[in-house]
Amino acid sequence: MIEWMQNHRKYLVVTIWISTIAFIAAGMIGWGQYSFSLDSGSAAKVGQIKISQEELAQEYRRLKDAYAESIPNFKELTEDQIKAMHLEKSALDSLINQALLRNLALDLGLGATKQEVAKEIKKTSVFQKDGIFDEELYKNILKQSHYRPKHFEESVERLLILQKISALFPKTTTPLEQSSLSLWAKLQDKLDILILNPNDVKISLNEEEMKKYYESHKKDFKKPTSFKTRSLYFDASLEKPDLKELEEYYHKNKVSYLDKEGKLQDFKSVQEQVKHDLSMQKANEKALRSYIALKKANAQNYTTQDFEENNSPYTAEITQKLAALKPLEILKPEPFKDGFIVVQLISQTKDELQNFNEAKSTLKTRLTQEKTLIALQTLAKEKLKDFKGKSVGYVSPNFGGTINELNQEESAKFINALFNRQEKKGFIAINNKMVLYQITEQNFNHSFSAEESQYMQRLVNNTKTDFFDKALIEELKKRYKIVKYIQ
Repeated sequence: MIEWMQNHRKYLVVTIWISTIAFIAAGMIGWGQYSFSLDSGSAAKVGQIKISQEELAQEYRRLKDAYAESIPNFKELTEDQIKAMHLEKSALDSLINQALLRNLALDLGLGATKQEVAKEIKKTSVFQKDGIFDEELYKNILKQSHYRPKHFEESVERLLILQKISALFPKTTTPLEQSSLSLWAKLQDKLDILILNPNDVKISLNEEEMKKYYESHKKDFKKPTSFKTRSLYFDASLEKPDLKELEEYYHKNKVSYLDKEGKLQDFKSVQEQVKHDLSMQKANEKALRSYIALKKANAQNYTTQDFEENNSPYTAEITQKLAALKPLEILKPEPFKDGFIVVQLISQTKDELQNFNEAKSTLKTRLTQEKTLIALQTLAKEKLKDFKGKSVGYVSPNFGGTINELNQEESAKFINALFNRQEKKGFIAINNKMVLYQITEQNFNHSFSAEESQYMQRLVNNTKTDFFDKALIEELKKRYKIVKYIQ
């Protein structure tokens, strides 16, 4: 929290606008969903600070938006799945942590004036037009972001106060702290290794053995889920909006056409993007009308498809949603290719088992792999009794190269497993290989590269900041009474 605020001061207001205030309390919050009412009642009181229901609702929306941006397929989660994430608790905990710091600020006499708030907002490029603060743009952006100016400015005031608190605490670590907390990364082992491959052992299979394996594992051999659907696709490229429509759409959605610096791009430079966006909107509107008609059992010119899930004509996301439907249920319009599509599930067949002949090819591969691994383990135990390997020199926890015939990914897995072992000698299974090892020497003399040094410095700084944050919050909880009006 403290480090984040110190490193991001110049982006303060922009950060609020793009809904990432929640990171102010990084490391101090859990995650979870509320159905909020926007009344003036309080959700909690911390010391002298009241947390309103509206603040809580806004914080919840920010967290949900942040999750939607950072987690693939978040929008596809059910309400029960979202509820299980406990975003409501996260939102309330975040506001409580901020309120604890604001109480500390009150005791220390720290505050933010209206002039400071106005200055911070006016210098933010998102709210500027041609380098000058534009009040109309400011209000439009807040409106589209579901913010009232009053509450937005209060948020800016709160964060300015938090910035002033952060300035009171040092963010650097001492040389002793750097040395002590990074000592583990200086550990290095000198190794001898021997790599066993599948061709080092001989495996044979017979029909009786495979049938016996099939009977014991037949539930693992299922046919792909099959679907029968009907769909109607609306191609956005067939839409032909005129210039007047494009200009109207551009003016209504200016916030969508800001450049990387937050400045509004002129209409001509983004005209093709505007045309695409408006065409997609029109295609979506047509798809919605089709969706409603289909729900009312009004037939249209739909295309019928029969397919298996591994050969779906739709995207993986649409296919996944279809699998969760009941027969005759309909998906709301989904983005598809360069437009939108409405899909109705007619029927699906899943969890149907393959017979022995259908499963034979997959079964043979799987059983061969299992028997090969067992044979390699047996051979490794024998080789380990009189181990004779090849020296690969020193390796450390942050080793980033390759070891003999292991590729980079396999080398990384081996090193990670090695430094979690206590044995001086042993073997580690890596994919279809068995790596025998013997540590011949161990010390703390690994020298950091420039990149490693920077990484370790950040890691130690973050570790110290995290410990400090938690300790500070715990102390403030003892000092200021916390009353929650909702649970």
